[in-house]
Amino acid sequence: MKNFIKPIYEFMTYYFPIIPKILEELYYFYNNLITSNKVYQKNVSKGKTLLKEIISDDKYYYVLIDKGIGDTVIVALYSYFFEKKYNKKICFVVPKGHLDVMKRFNYVKKTIGLTREELDNIVLYISKINKYETKDYCYAFFKMKISQNSRRNWSSSKWNKKLIMVERYKEFVFGIDKNFKQCKIAESSCNKELLKKYDINSKTIIINPYANTVTALRISFWENLVLKLNNNGYNVYTNISNPQKEQVIKGTKSLNVTLDEIYNISSAIKAFIALRSGICEYLALNNINLVVINKNDKNYEGFDNVNTFSTKKTVKNVYVNKKKESVLISEILDLLKEK
Repeated sequence: MKNFIKPIYEFMTYYFPIIPKILEELYYFYNNLITSNKVYQKNVSKGKTLLKEIISDDKYYYVLIDKGIGDTVIVALYSYFFEKKYNKKICFVVPKGHLDVMKRFNYVKKTIGLTREELDNIVLYISKINKYETKDYCYAFFKMKISQNSRRNWSSSKWNKKLIMVERYKEFVFGIDKNFKQCKIAESSCNKELLKKYDINSKTIIINPYANTVTALRISFWENLVLKLNNNGYNVYTNISNPQKEQVIKGTKSLNVTLDEIYNISSAIKAFIALRSGICEYLALNNINLVVINKNDKNYEGFDNVNTFSTKKTVKNVYVNKKKESVLISEILDLLKEK
């Protein structure tokens, strides 16, 4: 039954991107009905206790980040701002999976990694008491109301669709001048042992078909793209971050490495082709040949300018916009021919 439903769902989401939004609304409505107030109160209590433990060292000011990789990159880029504003050493509290991201920034000196559940509980607590910024900590995201089922209410935050995401952060989260300089990035070095292990070289292309915040493209698109890439002599890998949920695309090899490793590997490959997600901001910092596939959906306005993060402007964008798969694939192949 699942094999029958999956291609239908992929077809519908490709041509009608509003469908996942409707399904999400139904899910949260249902979840809200069955969520117990006791569970909510228990999680709030956990968040209060954990936050108190974390901010116990008054030598530091604590910056909380609970969003995706792209958001973590943006906050880290302006890490100097926090030290200047609060006149203290800064400790960033991030998802455990983002610790590698923070290594890339010279100005980041201390970082604490928490599970998603722990961060969610902390945000539930600070939302309930409505204290997003205190003398000890701040929540580095748009201020929002949060319901008992942990759902973020975007409508309660300021949202200027004319601005790209970095500028939204600077105006509404940081409150800093648009000319405030970004922090320097640590230089990367290729891990030769890793390159040898995976047989990665200048004829290697890594694809990243999966994203947490963007509706997936049909698997057939990736399979047809890989077929063309293989016919052009490229050695293709599928970047897999969750082997239990993500499948290796036919015609590719599996690549399951850390964020730190993918950053170092990427500087030695022909190109990294990715559905728009936070890993794009992260790898753009490395000035690699990055092809970003953007979904044309109003929900993602302002997210497409990944070149903001590349000092050498090496990012190339393509847009789905209900194009035929063959047209989109041809556009990507043409971009790969450019120097």
